Amino acid sequence: MEDDRALLKVPSARKAVRAQPAASEKRYFNSRVMVKGNWTREEDALLVQLVQDARSAGHAETDPDASGPRVTHWAEIAKNLPGRVGKQCRERWHNNLRPDLKKGEWSLAEEVMIFSCWRVWGPQWAKISRALEGRSDNRVKNHWNCHMKRRLEKDNEYVAVVTKTVEALDLVSALRDIMNVENSEKAFKDLISPQIVDYLRTNHHNELDSRTSSYVPRSTYVSRANGTNPAIPEENLHG
Repeated sequence: MEDDRALLKVPSARKAVRAQPAASEKRYFNSRVMVKGNWTREEDALLVQLVQDARSAGHAETDPDASGPRVTHWAEIAKNLPGRVGKQCRERWHNNLRPDLKKGEWSLAEEVMIFSCWRVWGPQWAKISRALEGRSDNRVKNHWNCHMKRRLEKDNEYVAVVTKTVEALDLVSALRDIMNVENSEKAFKDLISPQIVDYLRTNHHNELDSRTSSYVPRSTYVSRANGTNPAIPEENLHG
């Protein structure tokens, strides 16, 4: 048994290969050489400076779907980064470099926000990320697929808290009410998110921890025979 557990900790050959830094690949985009590979510190620093310069020069506008300004001339910025294109620069900025980006632990309140938005909007991760404070769409999607989805299928106590909060605040109806409102993500952030935080603080202050992973002991995980939890409609567990 101990040997079996030890084997589980040994990374597979495929994972070992993936862990190695990938060498930059060169491809062509609109007759330009495009580098497909890891960003260097020098590139990151230059991209940050170029974004700041663009904003200082007035080459940015307010994003109606997110807080703060949004650079709109990524293609122009990319011209100063040999081998990079506008799409790469935009994704690198929004997913890794923007100053308001949150990279820490996920709170229970954030997970309730993601779940309630997902119930109404489906897996529109970019839209859901704009309803949260400082989370990128990649991080929201990865957190759902790698953590939340599994926990909703197996952790009954966690499911009970999440669904009770959604039902107590009637979040599904509230989200549907703002679906046709201009900038519904900002409306969610300004009007609904504070209610979720206040409700959890008031009703689950003993259990609520700043780290979601410590909210429910791992010993309470229960695997259902069919792999799903009856509290969550099976047809809703899509990615």
